[in-house]
Amino acid sequence: MYDNSKNKKFPLNERAVLMLAITIVLFSIGNYLINGLHSGLKYKGGDFLNYYVNGKLMMMGVNIHDDTEREEAVAKAHIFLRGEQTKRHHQPDYPPFWYLMMWLLTGFRWEIAFYIWVLINQVILIFTFYFLFKYFSIKLYSVESVLVLFIFLNFYPLFYTLMEGQVNILLLFLVAWSLWLFKRRVDWAAGLLLGLAVGIKIVPAFLLFYFLWKRNWQVVIFGVIGFFATLIISAAGAGSEIVLSYFTQQLPKYGAVPRPEVFNQSINGFFSRLFTSTDSSNGWIYSPFTAGILTKISSVIVLIMTLIFTWGKSGRCSMNWNLGLGIFIVTMLMISSWTMEHLLIFLYIPYLIVLLGYFRNEGIAFKTALIFAVLFIILAFNLPYTSARLNSGILILVKSLKFYPLIIIWLLLYLESRRLKISR
Repeated sequence: MYDNSKNKKFPLNERAVLMLAITIVLFSIGNYLINGLHSGLKYKGGDFLNYYVNGKLMMMGVNIHDDTEREEAVAKAHIFLRGEQTKRHHQPDYPPFWYLMMWLLTGFRWEIAFYIWVLINQVILIFTFYFLFKYFSIKLYSVESVLVLFIFLNFYPLFYTLMEGQVNILLLFLVAWSLWLFKRRVDWAAGLLLGLAVGIKIVPAFLLFYFLWKRNWQVVIFGVIGFFATLIISAAGAGSEIVLSYFTQQLPKYGAVPRPEVFNQSINGFFSRLFTSTDSSNGWIYSPFTAGILTKISSVIVLIMTLIFTWGKSGRCSMNWNLGLGIFIVTMLMISSWTMEHLLIFLYIPYLIVLLGYFRNEGIAFKTALIFAVLFIILAFNLPYTSARLNSGILILVKSLKFYPLIIIWLLLYLESRRLKISR
């Protein structure tokens, strides 16, 4: 007969929870390997192609911010682009430092370079886990760690990041590392890492602004130093003309035009789909001017309200400080003119703040945690909101399906922060 004595140290309910936790972890890992890693390798990311091509061109001495010069260089060099000779794949939207970093991979054929990049991302993701676990004081063998793994490994924006070969995992890693260092009061290093993140992609500058708003001066100063260091390295490696043209030619384009692409889940994307027309959407009226004005007004209102929401002193890495950080992250996603769905992986941080705060009885209301859980269903799945049936009329509002949760999360974070301040 079976000897049950070995299991007597684990009561029945504990064994059931243990088996459930193991099942959840194994399911999550399997889902990530199939729908994340495998899909990414199969898709062979278009965004990575952008990095690779512009990195290769920049190392050839081409001014990648001059549209004519860039397109002529692509044609002459016969760079392999999967047959998709479109300017969309060539547009260098990132600071030159990131394309300079690409020289490490441009010596390989772009398909091989992509596989290497995907492998690097797996290593970076592990270290991102490590620093977030450290920052939030999560024990490895705990229910909390199972929750974190479930959220991380069943999130379509992460899968989309891998499919596109995006840089967002690296950015999240730098932010997580900087938060851990800030918690340990190594402010200068935290600032340098944030500056490096801004040097790679300009969007995380908004997180540096949060430290400015909270008067963490050392983080801000070294963040600026880190950013300028990336510019100096870029100028030394590719020429000062590339750096200057990024600020004078490329960066002004970033928020100046409507971006109605269906995966753009920002304020810009919302109004652009309503007031412009593309192959994937037919707005209510065609008025790019209206889309631009409404985008700017709404973004300013959100920014001012964010500053009001997060006004006041709060202890370093306290719950109120973390809620303010979450508000800034969501604001960053809403007012950025190009919040493609893969950028939503930054929502990991607000989610950990709220759900861990609830489970640890740190003042987060059950209603808030429940709403976050429901919104996760919308954010985590690859929902069919890109269907052609939604291209016009009232149904076009469905194309902003993942923008609406950002608004709700933003408001909930504020309400929780306000409630905590009142209760104390």
